[in-house]
Amino acid sequence: MLKRFFILAFLALSVISCGLFDSVKKTSEPQYIVVTATPETVILPTEAPVIAPTDAPAPSGETETITDPVNATLTLIYGPYSDSLIKQDSTKTAGWCAEVDVRDFKAEVTFTALPGFQNYTNSFAMYFRDTGEPNDQYRVEVQYDRWFLVNVRNGDFIDVNLGNLSIKWADTSPKKITLYAIGDTGYLYFNGYFIMKLDLSARQDSGNVCVVASEWQSDSYGQISKFEDFKVWELTPNN
Repeated sequence: MLKRFFILAFLALSVISCGLFDSVKKTSEPQYIVVTATPETVILPTEAPVIAPTDAPAPSGETETITDPVNATLTLIYGPYSDSLIKQDSTKTAGWCAEVDVRDFKAEVTFTALPGFQNYTNSFAMYFRDTGEPNDQYRVEVQYDRWFLVNVRNGDFIDVNLGNLSIKWADTSPKKITLYAIGDTGYLYFNGYFIMKLDLSARQDSGNVCVVASEWQSDSYGQISKFEDFKVWELTPNN
């Protein structure tokens, strides 16, 4: 009887140890984008960025001239597009790509619902100059009180610029990100407020632009995040 008790105790400890190992090995390191889908769409079992066909209306190609932050002409090449994103499990990130190939651009999107954002269990991001290869892009990542510009290449996550935030935004308040990329310089805005000039000198190739929710591995899965008015303009500097 005593021998049977020790055997059962050993088995119970083994199960507990496995559970602890699974939870301990999870980190808050940013994860790759693996799905561009609404909650009704099946997740593709791949670790590479997935670029799905979009249902966004064809862009008008309308142009406008700006002087701030640079003197340039903007040509609308994607959007506006609105949708919902869901993180289906703890290792996959939900995102939507514009299927464009631009180096110099203005991109803008407003997240209207990010459940758990104030409790650090949700986040949002914009990926750009994305080559289509796994983990190969710039990322502007935003948590409740901080943000990061990360250069992801060859499995390395290199912080380029970062800062703290004092914006008072609730889970359902608008969270608008506006990004200009011009050569080796970027300009980042949140809710219309200029945040910082970005160093884009390490990645000069053109690429895709994507919006992302629940970007960190520690973010809770099953949360439905919503975004509106995702638009991308090609930017041509005026001499």
